[in-house]
Order: sequence, then structure tokens, then C-alpha cells
Amino acid sequence: MIEIVFNESACGSLKIAQGYGSGHTVSAPIGCIVHRPNGEELQPDRHTIQKMLEETRQQKQQQTEKAVPLGGKPEDVYALDLSLSTGDISGDLFGEERVENLCQLLVTFPDGRNWVQQCLSNSARNLNAVLERTAKGEEIRVWYSNAPDDLCGLCWFLAELERIPHGSVWLIKMPEWVPQQDGRFIVIHTGWGEVVPEEWHQYITLQKPAPEALFHAAAMEWRDLQKANTPLRASVNGRLYSVPENFYDSFILETIAQFPDKFNESAAIGRMIGKYQIKISDGWVAHRIDSMIKSGLLETVTPADENGPGYRRVLRKTARLTDPKG
Repeated sequence: MIEIVFNESACGSLKIAQGYGSGHTVSAPIGCIVHRPNGEELQPDRHTIQKMLEETRQQKQQQTEKAVPLGGKPEDVYALDLSLSTGDISGDLFGEERVENLCQLLVTFPDGRNWVQQCLSNSARNLNAVLERTAKGEEIRVWYSNAPDDLCGLCWFLAELERIPHGSVWLIKMPEWVPQQDGRFIVIHTGWGEVVPEEWHQYITLQKPAPEALFHAAAMEWRDLQKANTPLRASVNGRLYSVPENFYDSFILETIAQFPDKFNESAAIGRMIGKYQIKISDGWVAHRIDSMIKSGLLETVTPADENGPGYRRVLRKTARLTDPKG
């Protein structure tokens, strides 16, 4: 079974999930996030931290022992990570013009261009391998969600499959929420990249066959999106729409309004994405904040370190933002 995801993080987790719980474990660092109620500033002592870490290790070990392997082979998992919800999609999705476009819209790291080129190169190679294998009759399982990149990726990929003979295609859509085992809480994921290896097997029962009519409908929708070719595509009530570049600006401005006049841009971006769960990247939010700086709504107080992300800087609200009538 060929497994398709539209995110590199999801790809890594899914590969691990295939053998997870059958003697296959993953070593990873463990950290503690401590909640201090009522403004308490005292840090927990060393003994308390060590106890917390040990309890976390034991919980992780228990989860591993109870995990059900998904099955399959890691080499059957392919990431088609193209960030199709942003940028120009009218031409070659893997070409240099697309790289340049994504660098302008999403990249916030000094070596971002290399990352974008690598993602597109990997995706092009993966697509060729998948099309070659499915043309011989191999089945495909596509994991997607309501995230714009996933929905765009699904339409584009099904449009690609419509052009060639292919094996059976199965779809698994991420549910809106998943109950915890104790029944007291639910978990809401924004994408498959947030799913840990021991959880993937529980979604297999959700798979459905993709009817032939869906391939034609997806191809039509993808052509419509290409024709509109707006800078941004958004998911609204689970449907894709071509929207203007400032579509999310009201959420960004509302978040910034909660901060003092001088604030850390990275903190504002994190709060905005965490609160509204809009399923867009931090790079896109940083891109829109750059536009607000250019328009005079914000100004830079302390620039970002040249070796770090561009949004690790201190900004200040200008009078145009705090007093639009002034």
C-alpha cells in the first residue's frame, strides 16, 4: 500500500508508526512545561523536575507497550509537501519560479531557500515514483485534513491520477476531534503532522474508497483554483476558496491588539496560530506582518538575529494602528 501525506512531519511520524509497538521504539528528548498558578515565580526544585521527567518516561513506555503497529514499510510512505495553499500555482509547481514565489511568501529563516528547493525536489521525485507504482496497479492511501495545504494537495494529486491508469485509492480524512482513552477529554489536531506514531492505527477504520467521479471533480476544482491563482487559498467550512492576500489580517490585528505597544513578533504569531487554529504557517503570518510594517502600522524596534528566524524581533505599534483617526 502506497501511503501519501502532504506534510514532511506527518511523513516521518507515519513511517515510525508502521512498526511502532512491535519492538520499534524511538529515542527522543523529554522536556517539562511547568504551570505556575496565581503568578507564582518560584521554579520547581531539581528533585521535582527529575520526578516529573521520570513519570513522563514511564508514561511513554506504557504507551509504547500498548501501541498497535500500523504495518507496511517506510519506503511506501511519500510526502508531497508543496504548500499549495499559497503562492502562484498557474505554472510549474516544481520550478524555480515557484521556489522564488514561496521564498517571498513563507520563508523566515536565512537558509529558507535551500529548504524550499529541497521540499519541491523531494516532492517531484516522490510524485514520479508514486505515479509509476500506481500505474502498475498498486493501491494508494491518502491521508488528508481540512487544512488548506491538504485540501489543495488532495485536489492536485487526484487530478494527477485522473490522467493515468491507477490502482485503487483510499482516503482517510482527519476527524474534527478524537476522544482520549479515559473519555474525559478530546483532542483536536490541526493536521496529520501533530499525530504521534502510536495513534495512527486508530484512524484506519475511517478509510473510504475514492469513487471515480471524485477524480473528475477534483481535477475541475484544481483547474478553477489555478485559473483564479490568488496569492492564498483558504479552507472555509471544509471547502476550498481562492481568497485575497489579507484574508487572515483581522485575526492577526486582533491578536496584536492584546499585546502592549512594544511586543515580540514571535509571541504574537504563536498566540494567533494557537488561539484561532486557522491551519496556516507561521511563515505566512510573518509575511503579512511584514506587509503591516511596510504600510506603517508597525515598526521594528529590535531586528532579528541574522542567524535566526526573521520574526524573532521586537516590534512597536505606530499611531496609525493605535489611533487610526489621528
